[in-house]
Amino acid sequence: MGASIALATTSCVKRPVQHIIPYAKAPQDVTPGVSNFYASTWYDGIEGYGALVRTLEGRPIKMEGNPLHPMNLGAMSSRGHAEVLSLYDPDRLTGPVRNLQNKTRTNRETITGTFEDIDAKMAAAFAKGSVAILSSTLPSPSSKAIIADFQRVFPGTRWVQYDTLGMDAVREASRISYGRAVTPRYRLDQAKMIVSIDADILGTYLSPVEFTKQWAKIRQPGPNMARFVMFDSTMSLSGMNADDRIRIKPSQQLDVVLGLIAEVSRVSKGAASVPAAASNSLKAYAGIAAQLGMEPELFTKIANQLWDNRGSSLVIAGGLTTQTADAVDLQLAVNALNSILGNDGKTVDHDTANFMTREGSSADLATLIADMKAGKVKTLIIHNLNPVYSLPKDA
Repeated sequence: MGASIALATTSCVKRPVQHIIPYAKAPQDVTPGVSNFYASTWYDGIEGYGALVRTLEGRPIKMEGNPLHPMNLGAMSSRGHAEVLSLYDPDRLTGPVRNLQNKTRTNRETITGTFEDIDAKMAAAFAKGSVAILSSTLPSPSSKAIIADFQRVFPGTRWVQYDTLGMDAVREASRISYGRAVTPRYRLDQAKMIVSIDADILGTYLSPVEFTKQWAKIRQPGPNMARFVMFDSTMSLSGMNADDRIRIKPSQQLDVVLGLIAEVSRVSKGAASVPAAASNSLKAYAGIAAQLGMEPELFTKIANQLWDNRGSSLVIAGGLTTQTADAVDLQLAVNALNSILGNDGKTVDHDTANFMTREGSSADLATLIADMKAGKVKTLIIHNLNPVYSLPKDA
């Protein structure tokens, strides 16, 4: 009964009249009812891929992965497929608006405005100086050029990049280990033995669409199928697809990597290049398997397989559960283990094709917030980021 009333009420609503107007002079590449396809790229602040966009009379209606793009090879994430819906969101802003608040910020009123009026007000504010731009990572050269032009027009403008799911620990460890603060590209397709510590490479970590395509290549049944071991503190898609899944606590992540370094050093019979000073410290992790609650034989087997596949193995750690006080130390240990195994430049690329996404810095954001509280920033521009939602209350 309720549904019938709701349906009858809805049917009585007078909707706005929309007129279909034919082309007076149709473009050459547009035929009504026939789709056109355009190669493009897609980036949502987390992942970025090559895309093929299907359009119908100028309107994008479907987005698929570009099979010629080297990263996703025709695949596309669920977020990418859903992105086209945002173009038709009825709540999407159709023009500029202003939020009016009283001095105590106890109320807010939103009013519409014109671009000319808001542009004039913004230009006057920018002219006073002390301007800061806060955005997510913008890998686009065009976006970087626009910000550079803005900084030339308004000297002293500061640009801070921050990512809600940042890679600060990975980048800092890379700076300490290799001299460059980058997020390396992991080449799963070149690996025969993969060990992951809480990095859900098939589900959520870094570039899962790219990793999944690479995974499909190395997991073809047969004698050359790659082996995958997952040390997991939470149930993950990668853990469910691993040959061996070992449950650990987040507090044991660093112990796992240091234990693997110690065990690789032992099974290599001194062939692994481990500094003498580190060797003495690693003795404390010789029996770590028992503390992890796993069979020592399995831990030794994993170390043997890593050593046997040096140059074609991969150790990776990451994800939300690794964002602890030991985050940088964990990534430093992973870098050390990959270097010992000879994986640098083979399955771990720090130099030629590192990720240009998630270059944001939590430290830079903290400095910006401190300067705002000190009154050093008069105007803040926020782009493609929602810090009020993602940051803790005490930030």
